[in-house]
Amino acid sequence: MRERTEIELRASSHLFSDKELNKAISASLFKKLAEIHRAATEQFIPPENINRFVHGGRMVRPADDVYFDGGTRSISSVQTVEFKELVENDLSVLRRMLNSIASSVTSQFTANVFAVVGDASTSVGNVVDARAEGSTLAAHRRMWEKLEIQVSPDFTPKLPTMFVGPEAFDAFKRAAKEASPEQIAEIEQLKEMKIEKGRERERARQARFKRYGDSR
Repeated sequence: MRERTEIELRASSHLFSDKELNKAISASLFKKLAEIHRAATEQFIPPENINRFVHGGRMVRPADDVYFDGGTRSISSVQTVEFKELVENDLSVLRRMLNSIASSVTSQFTANVFAVVGDASTSVGNVVDARAEGSTLAAHRRMWEKLEIQVSPDFTPKLPTMFVGPEAFDAFKRAAKEASPEQIAEIEQLKEMKIEKGRERERARQARFKRYGDSR
């Protein structure tokens, strides 16, 4: 009975005999799923950096001559509802399903983000090999050498966010404890230099506009 119920649910977009009720519940469900997707996305990508596009189209900035096409990646989640739960009108099923969907979507989206970023970075050689650098601290310094720091129109720097796994996190903690004051100062100096270069780029950008900021 449970298997037949699953097949019927998959085959039909109308889960209830009342069409208006079905429409309202579907709209509410899609709204909640959109919130879940947005929450997963905004953990890694600022809202202003998200391009909306027609399914199957390319995500590309109009001003870019060269772009990395990471392809279209899918995210899916399959949920099962026991027939007994339907008969007993067990509303806790909804919370369980939404929590499961949220966990699945976040996990898959995270994997996709890092896969695309990794492929894009590798394609242009913008990667750091910790083993080749010889130490975690040396790799950290090399990372700052490769980074470009973006700044806001008011010249406030937008420092990057690092996402690391448990092993890498432990390695960074050990490296920070073992680093000498001179090594830490060297990295801080490099960071400040990168921030100043970012401000120089922003000054040059603003200089291309006459009376920039007069309306503020």
